[in-house]
Amino acid sequence: MEKEFDLRTADRDTLIAIIIRQQAIIDQLEKRIAQLEGQAKSKGSGRMPGLKPKAVQKPDQPRKPRKPRRHGFARTRMTPTQRVEHVVEQCPDCGTGLSGGSTHHTREVIDLPQSLPRT
Repeated sequence: MEKEFDLRTADRDTLIAIIIRQQAIIDQLEKRIAQLEGQAKSKGSGRMPGLKPKAVQKPDQPRKPRKPRRHGFARTRMTPTQRVEHVVEQCPDCGTGLSGGSTHHTREVIDLPQSLPRT
């Protein structure tokens, strides 16, 4: 086992000897790293292990037009019991009277009666 030195009080020759030994160890480690990297490159594809290859994409083919149906299966709306129009009569900024316009959104509101809480 090597002697332990107090680096703060060691003389110059001892410090130089330690540096030379460290340089030799660093050179050995760099050679070992290069050797291991060479082995890793020679094995396999060099990709991460367990990584699946990318799936081959099929070229996009034009879609056939949808077959027309005899009957639409969407829910039909009921006749309205009340119609509410939210229209502003005058411009809120300048007070000019407004007219015309068109319906932008419609919706069917279904009111469900509240059930009584169970006791």
